[in-house]
Amino acid sequence: MVIPKSVAKFNAQVTNHVTRRFAGRLPGFAIVTHVGRRSGRTYQTPVNMFRDGERYVFALTYGANSQWVENVTAAGECEVRTQGNTVRLHEPRIFTDPDRRLVPAPVRLALGAVNVSDFLSMRPVASDDRPPLVVVMGVEGVGKTTVGRRLADELGVEFVDGDDEHSPEAKARMAAGIPLDDAARAPWLDRLNAYLRRHESSGLVLACSALTRAYRRRLTRGVANAVFVALVAPREILEERVANRRGHFAGTSLLDSQLETIELGDDVRTVDATAPVDEIVAAAARVVA
Repeated sequence: MVIPKSVAKFNAQVTNHVTRRFAGRLPGFAIVTHVGRRSGRTYQTPVNMFRDGERYVFALTYGANSQWVENVTAAGECEVRTQGNTVRLHEPRIFTDPDRRLVPAPVRLALGAVNVSDFLSMRPVASDDRPPLVVVMGVEGVGKTTVGRRLADELGVEFVDGDDEHSPEAKARMAAGIPLDDAARAPWLDRLNAYLRRHESSGLVLACSALTRAYRRRLTRGVANAVFVALVAPREILEERVANRRGHFAGTSLLDSQLETIELGDDVRTVDATAPVDEIVAAAARVVA
């Protein structure tokens, strides 16, 4: 069940005129600007929207056959205004999530009450004039620092190694082979989020494990157009690299938990990290472009 069409019609004629005044400024809401497939008219529709890493996700409270959804999917793009910013989106993809796992908890309860399980996911249109924000991610030993530093040189932006931002307590914990839990990891992700925010206009390459969707959402909270490049390699190569590196606080004991934890979804772009470094950097630069 989704919200009935009679309610949708009433909202279009009455409620939307009110919510349009604040939907473009409040978290969890947005105004979608779209063009009618037959009329050619431009419409502005208030919607529920939230971020999932790089992508913007809309709750389809009136179903996947809503007029605005059909307009957007037919056009392949739209413009949204959210929290006072205007973003151009493309690559629309409708998906079903019965458990509403990607939705923030308070919104999950509200959508669950009307059994909304359809969502629309879109990616920001890259701006040729905006320096890239790139997070080189993956498990330990995959080459995040080496590739990230070289990629930053290639793109002409600053490089930040997320490992340097761990607290002494967190480093000691990992050196003892104890993985960080969510509580210990949260302040670290917030510090890295601050780096991304400060470099939105100048660009940045950040090396960070960013293992799960939840971590990636926290890392890029309030940041538009960040691209996650996931380096991947077989376990035996990772073990060899970690065993042979010197001067790093984390040993091979963390590899098992990281391989179990990592989530590679449609919010990341994967690159084979078994090739020579020059080829890995070139491949990463291609997926960022």
